[in-house]
Amino acid sequence: MLLDVLRFINIFGWAIVAGGIGMVFMVVIPGMRRMKAAESLQVHRAMLSDLLDRYLPLANTIACIAAILILILYRNLTTVTIISYITGLVASLLVTVPGILFKIPTNRKFARLDAGMVPEDYPELRQRWDTIHILQTLSAAIALACFIIAALAD
Repeated sequence: MLLDVLRFINIFGWAIVAGGIGMVFMVVIPGMRRMKAAESLQVHRAMLSDLLDRYLPLANTIACIAAILILILYRNLTTVTIISYITGLVASLLVTVPGILFKIPTNRKFARLDAGMVPEDYPELRQRWDTIHILQTLSAAIALACFIIAALAD
C-alpha cells in the first residue's frame, strides 16, 4: 500500500513538473519570441518570475523524495526498476540545478526591474534562459518517463 502511494506521489509530482515546464516550452517561449523585447520582458515578469518558481521546485522535491524512499524501503525491486528510478533522479538534477543556478536568479532579476525598463543584455539573457529551459524540458520528460517505467516494470 505504501509503495503504491509513493509511486503515485512520484509520478503525479513529476507530471506536474514536466507539464509545467513543457507548457512553457511549447506555448510561452514561442509566443514571447514573437514579441518585442519590452513586451517579452513584461510577459516573463508576469508569468515566469515567481508563479512557476513557487510550485515546481516543491513538486520536484516531493516527487524525488518519494522515489528515494522507494529505493530505500523496498529491497525486492527489479533491476529495471532501480535503474529507472536512479536515471529519473539524475534527470531531475538536470531540471533542478540549472534552475537554481541561472533561471530563478534571472527571473528574480527581471521581476525587480522597473516597468518598461529593458536591460541591454535582455536578448542574451532570454536566449540563455530559453536554451536552459529546453534542456530542462527534455530532462523533465526523461525523468517522468523513467518514473513511469519504474512503476510499471516492478
